[in-house]
Amino acid sequence: MSEFREIGRHLKEAAGAVATKSVINPMLWLAAIVAVPAFAASVLSEEPYKFYFFALGALVAGVPLISYVFFAFTDPDRLQDEEFRLRDKALTIFGDSSPGDGIEKIIHGHAVTPTMIEHELKRVSGRRSGNE
Repeated sequence: MSEFREIGRHLKEAAGAVATKSVINPMLWLAAIVAVPAFAASVLSEEPYKFYFFALGALVAGVPLISYVFFAFTDPDRLQDEEFRLRDKALTIFGDSSPGDGIEKIIHGHAVTPTMIEHELKRVSGRRSGNE
């Protein structure tokens, strides 16, 4: 009996560690809760029921896979977690709050402004023409 409590405790810890809130997450839980016992029942049951339990387990395990492929092609952002989607939506609505006109890039930890890019382009083009 203590072995089952130990397994239950490990399952609770594993469930607490899963923090992803994507559209696939509830289907994965359904697959784990239904498919594993269905496959076990398929192994332990008599011949006419083996197929039914196996088909149930395969169907429930296949739904998240099919859903993942569907959303990967139609709406990939749904595969991200809820926090990412909310942050992305806020940036879309309110824009980026960083200073500057949004053109800056970060290269080796330094902000690169359009003026710096122009200066570098002039320096490189001058070197090519033999002026430098």
